Amino acid sequence: MFWLVIGIVEVLNSGMKYAPAEAKLGYAAAWYATVTLIGLGSAATGLCRELAFSSIAARYLTKYSRLTSSKLYGSLVVGFIIVCIVVSLVLLAIETPMYSRALGINAVPKNIAGMIVTSIAFGALLYALSAALEFGALAARKAKGIYFVSYIPLIASLGLGLAQVYANLGWVMVLSPFNAATTLIFSYYAGVEPRQSSFIAWSSTAPSVPIYALWASLLGWTAALSAIAIALLRIQRGVGVEELRLI
Repeated sequence: MFWLVIGIVEVLNSGMKYAPAEAKLGYAAAWYATVTLIGLGSAATGLCRELAFSSIAARYLTKYSRLTSSKLYGSLVVGFIIVCIVVSLVLLAIETPMYSRALGINAVPKNIAGMIVTSIAFGALLYALSAALEFGALAARKAKGIYFVSYIPLIASLGLGLAQVYANLGWVMVLSPFNAATTLIFSYYAGVEPRQSSFIAWSSTAPSVPIYALWASLLGWTAALSAIAIALLRIQRGVGVEELRLI
């Protein structure tokens, strides 16, 4: 909510309210994509803590029942994806009337289905990253490290998301799954082709970015991190209550 208000303040303090309708819709798309990235990153921070405190239960579930590490991981991913869908829809429901009024346009996205699918894929990525970080800290028996690594998804989302609003990141938007997800959400919202430019200064003349490359980056990173997380889940022994009190 805070970052959505910041976007409104910038509208009031700039000439955006006098810009063409296409530019205004792009502005709304830029802030929605960025806020969604930050919001889901915040949710992933809480997820990291939950993974740490459930490590003992996960150990015995996979050892003394028919539940495998892969099935456990998959069920937890589905739960977090549902959270991501809810967060994305709530942010959209808040932003659309706010920015429609502030910009004087109908700020309804061009492709809501594409945005939701991207949020689902990004949620799977965030879960994979969070699980890999937490299970890695648990496997290394670094209980204190759990607290610090839990903030990595949020820091990455905040830093990379805001950087793309104002700076042209070039092919970093493909190499970074965070920026790939943001670019996809922006493109689906505004109904434009992905370009190598900042969101604020988006130009139809900038070099284009193949949409399949963005999806390949997002899904490729998710698959790689998921494989690492599942492997670490199989070898981790959990952290006891006494050690978790140090967090």
